[in-house]
Amino acid sequence: MLERVFKGLLLAVDRRQPVDKFVLDGRNFSVDVEGPKSDFGTDLITYEQINNSAHAYTFRVQDEIFMFTDDAALTYDVVAKTFIPIHVYPINTQEYPWTHAAVGGVHFFLKRGGTIQAYNPLTRIWTSLTTNVVTDPHYLTGSGGRLIIMGIDDVQNSALDDGFDLATDIEKKVGIQSLAIVGGGAPIALLHTANGYLAYTDTGTMTAEIVDAATAFRFFPLSDAHEDNIPISRYTIVEIGGDLHVMLSKTGLYVTSSPLAGLQTGKRLTQYQPLMSEFLVSKVLPLFNLATVGTFRLTYQENLRLLFVSVAETEQPFMFTKSYVLYVPRDEWGVMDK
Repeated sequence: MLERVFKGLLLAVDRRQPVDKFVLDGRNFSVDVEGPKSDFGTDLITYEQINNSAHAYTFRVQDEIFMFTDDAALTYDVVAKTFIPIHVYPINTQEYPWTHAAVGGVHFFLKRGGTIQAYNPLTRIWTSLTTNVVTDPHYLTGSGGRLIIMGIDDVQNSALDDGFDLATDIEKKVGIQSLAIVGGGAPIALLHTANGYLAYTDTGTMTAEIVDAATAFRFFPLSDAHEDNIPISRYTIVEIGGDLHVMLSKTGLYVTSSPLAGLQTGKRLTQYQPLMSEFLVSKVLPLFNLATVGTFRLTYQENLRLLFVSVAETEQPFMFTKSYVLYVPRDEWGVMDK
């Protein structure tokens, strides 16, 4: 998630109509008279200018690439080299990320403020999921073959391999768990693990572990997770591979498990990159209002194994001007800025 590029890598831009760069799901775009263009790829043209790039997210579903904006899902046509709208929904401009899960061959997408959108790649049919859904759904994920939905007060799980079946049922192990176990705070993130999932709130983190019992999961608070070391915002927590979740809090960088310490994912919160963490806490975080969503963002580039801690130095949300970059395999940090 960088708003600047290395010198020499930026493709030619028509100077007759210079405009600001756009950032979509960790990829850089510049815009000239022909529309958006990928700085690190070839051509990428949309049917119209993307009004708010912070609200656009891309997902890969088998051999298709979808981009979700405020009001439509678009698919990329590799022949025409353009994004084409294929599904329209009521406009939603809330500052929340899109989340995705695949259950039973169906792909589910959600952004808070809207309804859950479901896509079947076999039939290419889109539907909306509204029946038996928890109040005010924020995020979703998949775990153990079940759809997991995080609402304002609860987290629910679907029947096995059927994300549409959300009616509470003991035999199917379909149920709802209150977030009161971790203080009932506002939802921040919902991320899966190899043996369950983690529900992050602004008062603590709830661990759900898959069990062979009357219920599909058992629940307990994540150790050492309290209001001083929770993610700064819903944009400062990311999965970096190896079933690890890295987050930036006002007390530094943390990871949900530590393979070196032999800790199981989701059992404990431990410090991550202590030297860089101390630098961020003492030299960077004090310069900003941490209550402003979009000042900091964590993203992970899986192919290059790079972790980005992006900073909007002007405090204009999502207009990032600097990124601290960790090359995970070598455990080395660098910086990208103006």
